[in-house]
Amino acid sequence: AVAAPEHIAAYHWVVTRHEIDYRGNIAAGESVTARTWIESAPQGAQFDRRVDFVDAKGKVIVRANTTWAMIDTKTGRLVRVRPEVSAPFMG
Repeated sequence: AVAAPEHIAAYHWVVTRHEIDYRGNIAAGESVTARTWIESAPQGAQFDRRVDFVDAKGKVIVRANTTWAMIDTKTGRLVRVRPEVSAPFMG
């Protein structure tokens, strides 16, 4: 939703790694809140996105780290993530 239209047209993102820690459970009918953020600037063509799922008591029940890589749509090759591409996500 925050990516520039020209970046959406020029690049695709692929997941290169998932790391997920399960730390608890919820019962049917309970809900969780997802919190997502990017901790650090991209490194080359890749960056990591963090996600925590928190229950109603504030306990983290799932913690995930996902590594994404950016691919140039025209060439199909990995490309370095430029600052103007990553800036909207670095809040």
